[in-house]
Amino acid sequence: MTKLETAHGGVSTGTEGLETTAALSAVLYSWQQRLKSVRDECGNLEAPLRLVAKDQGEFEKYTMGKFTQVMPPKSQDKGGR
Repeated sequence: MTKLETAHGGVSTGTEGLETTAALSAVLYSWQQRLKSVRDECGNLEAPLRLVAKDQGEFEKYTMGKFTQVMPPKSQDKGGR
């Protein structure tokens, strides 16, 4: 947001009344609103995504535990054929 505002800074100086200046201002406002919406959406998704990651990690541990129960033990024999 800061870079966007900085890039548009000074555009209207000495160009008041030109259609281009009004269009650039409208574009700036539009992008500011879009970026705020994205920021808010990301903020709303943070907690559910963290919960999913936690649940996924716990499920993976559980699943690996089940596999180790049915897997034969690794042979200690290091000899060849």
